[in-house]
Amino acid sequence: MTKRIGLLIQVLLLLMQSNHAAGGDKEVTFSITPRYCVVQDVQHVCVAQMTIVWAMPTSATSAEPVCVKENNRTLQCWEGVSTGQLQHKAEVQLPAIYSLTHKNTGELIVSSELELQTVRSSRRRLRSVWSFF
Repeated sequence: MTKRIGLLIQVLLLLMQSNHAAGGDKEVTFSITPRYCVVQDVQHVCVAQMTIVWAMPTSATSAEPVCVKENNRTLQCWEGVSTGQLQHKAEVQLPAIYSLTHKNTGELIVSSELELQTVRSSRRRLRSVWSFF
């Protein structure tokens, strides 16, 4: 019984090593910059220069067309490439969801959110933090 467990562990370790050695190109990468947008309050529109970068696994079919969307609005589509980059001036009310989808089916591949940060009013503290009174 212990020989079987040892053999199973060795096989699993070999499989893990071969997957790791095959490369990290098995997953889709998708990044947006900036990740946060600072606005006066939640009613204001976020205006930001966005950089969107994506990469598909090289094993994926190169003819698979994909699109980048901003809140379900198509920004740009690509065909026959495994990587892409897009510069985009965002003028959105948050939250803004950026996604990579299949062009023909609309199926979601991966997404990322542009998060809202509001400016806090600077209020003067009346007492020191360390004060007991």
